Amino acid sequence: MTPPHQQPHQQPHQQPHQPCPRRASRRAVLAGLAGAGTLAACSGGQGPAAQPSPATPSPTAPPPTAAPPPSPTRAPVLLDLPAPEPYVPLPGEVEPGCKEAAVDYVTTALTTGSAQLDPESPFLDVAAVLDARLRTAGLDPAHAAGLLGLLPPAGVSAAGVVYPQYGGLSSGRRTASIILVAEQSLLDAAAPDELRRRTLTVDVRLARSGDTWGVTDVLVPEVDFELAVPARPQVQAVLDDDRIALPDPARFDLLQEDVHVRVAELLSAYAEQWPLAVQDVRSGHPFHVYDTDRPSNHTLGRAVDIWSFDGVPVIDQERCPWREAMEFAAAWGVTEVGGPADLGPRPYFSDLVHQDHVHCGFGAAGLT
Repeated sequence: MTPPHQQPHQQPHQQPHQPCPRRASRRAVLAGLAGAGTLAACSGGQGPAAQPSPATPSPTAPPPTAAPPPSPTRAPVLLDLPAPEPYVPLPGEVEPGCKEAAVDYVTTALTTGSAQLDPESPFLDVAAVLDARLRTAGLDPAHAAGLLGLLPPAGVSAAGVVYPQYGGLSSGRRTASIILVAEQSLLDAAAPDELRRRTLTVDVRLARSGDTWGVTDVLVPEVDFELAVPARPQVQAVLDDDRIALPDPARFDLLQEDVHVRVAELLSAYAEQWPLAVQDVRSGHPFHVYDTDRPSNHTLGRAVDIWSFDGVPVIDQERCPWREAMEFAAAWGVTEVGGPADLGPRPYFSDLVHQDHVHCGFGAAGLT
């Protein structure tokens, strides 16, 4: 029995449990001590009211990194060249259809029209594009391999005819060679504002079936259009004479040591009488006299063909001074003088091939 003076044990009254404040950082503690005295320790009993710790500023965070702007997309390069003027045979041409076929093939192959090129990858499949262009025009692409190297891999081209001259015509007019001079314009994707021009000379071979002429081959001479070598004085005089129109391959030929200097001297002498337009010296002319096995004097570097005197084509025989030009060459010492008419014994001669130009060649006797 429990003694009456004793009561059941009573638990002392306890303060309700207070949660312990979150432990402040060392920096916050030091700041609190400096401002408000001793900070009561966290315990089950009640102590002096804890002073709130000032908010601890978080370290300055770097601003979020902005995503780099996308690389600007380079717009496609649009290149365009106007189509050249169409070729129209002059009155008096011996076989106008033959010349038209040669011109059509070369100018179609070398006139690309416009192109939209990706600056990052501007190169074209030039061979495939050339093949498709010729097939679309109804022309056989099998003969265009030599022209492929004249097309830019990353640009556009346009070619207009200067003059198509006969290099040869077989008896019966079944096959022919056309020495074709064309002016080519070029634009490249790497420099779309820089128009380049050059003149080309190619030997186009053709055959006739019925009344239709078709191209059977295109022979393109190897020419260094950028050749820069010291010229012989007689050659430099020709290159500097604005009365002498020279295709770039003819300029290249004259710079070669194996083209005789007499050819250059004759051109300068001619230019004192008339302005003239040269068709070819060696590049672009058939290697042999056409339909023979004899090397041409052009091949030997001692002949030149001229298709215009005094601004008039030789084929315009009523107005061109071709007769006076032939007589001048013979008097000057040229040993082969071919043209629209045979003016007498050698050095003169004439045939169907030479109705459209005056040929001046030197045999061994004419080079002394």
